[in-house]
Amino acid sequence: MTRKIAQNIQEIVQNSALMPPIELILENGIGHEANTDVHDLFHRYGRGLVAGMVSDGVLKPNSRILDVGCGLGRLARILTSFLSPRGSYHGMDVCKSSIDWCVENYRNHPNFKFDHADVFSTHYNPASMTSAANYSFPFNAREFDCIFSTSLFTHLIAKDAEHYIEEMARVLKPGGKMWNTFLLLDDISTPLASTFDPKHAATHLPIVVDRGRIALKSDPEALTALNTSFVKEVHHRSGLEILEVRNGPWSGRTDNIRASYQDVAIARKPRFWQFR
Repeated sequence: MTRKIAQNIQEIVQNSALMPPIELILENGIGHEANTDVHDLFHRYGRGLVAGMVSDGVLKPNSRILDVGCGLGRLARILTSFLSPRGSYHGMDVCKSSIDWCVENYRNHPNFKFDHADVFSTHYNPASMTSAANYSFPFNAREFDCIFSTSLFTHLIAKDAEHYIEEMARVLKPGGKMWNTFLLLDDISTPLASTFDPKHAATHLPIVVDRGRIALKSDPEALTALNTSFVKEVHHRSGLEILEVRNGPWSGRTDNIRASYQDVAIARKPRFWQFR
C-alpha cells in the first residue's frame, strides 16, 4: 500500500498556485544549472523526495510533520496532495523571504504552518545574533511523528549540527522517524571530496575543520560535510537509533549507491522513551 501511494505521488501534476517565483527559488540554490527549467526542477525534486520518504515508511497521511529547512515549500506543496485532514505540516527556515512567501500562499491550507527561525546564517540570515547551537525549536517535546530535512546539514558546522539533531530528538515522538540528508565523510568519500575533480567541483571540500570538512574558509556554512562517525555518535547520544545510512554519489564514489545525490540517514526514536 505504501509503495502504491508513493507511485501516486510521482504522478502529481504541478500546482501552479503553490509554485514560487523563479527569483526566490534561485535564492534557495535550486536551478543554477545552465538551460535548467527551474520550476520543473523544483517540482521534480520535491515530488521525488516525498515519494522516497513515503516508500521508506517515514511519512503517512495522518502524520504530524516537521520540515527543518523547508525553504519555499518544495516538499510542502507535494504534501498538500498527500496529507489527510488529520495530518499536519510545520516548516521552519532561516530565510525570512521564503517563510513570508509560504505564509502568504498556504493560507488555504490550514494544517500547514511556517515559522521563521531567526538563526545566524552566512548565506540566508547574516543579521541574526542567535547561533544555531543556541537555538531552541519552538515546539513541545514529543510533538511530531516524523521530522525531515533536505540539504540542511550541508550548511551546518559540527557544533550546530549536533544541537539540531538533539532538538529534533527532543520534539520527535517515541516511535517517530527522522529522514535527513548529509554529506558524510568516511574512508571512501573523504579522499574523493578533498581532491579536486572537475566532475564534482561543486562538492570539493579541501579544508579540514572540527569533525568535518568545508569548501570555503571565508564562508564555512556555504558547504559542509560531517564525519560519519560523528553523526552516528550524536544520534546515539540523543537517544536515536539509526536504521540505515545510504550512500549518495556526491563525492564521486561508486560503491553501494542507494541515494540520489546526498547521503541519507534514517533514524527512529525508540518507543521505550515514552516511559522515561
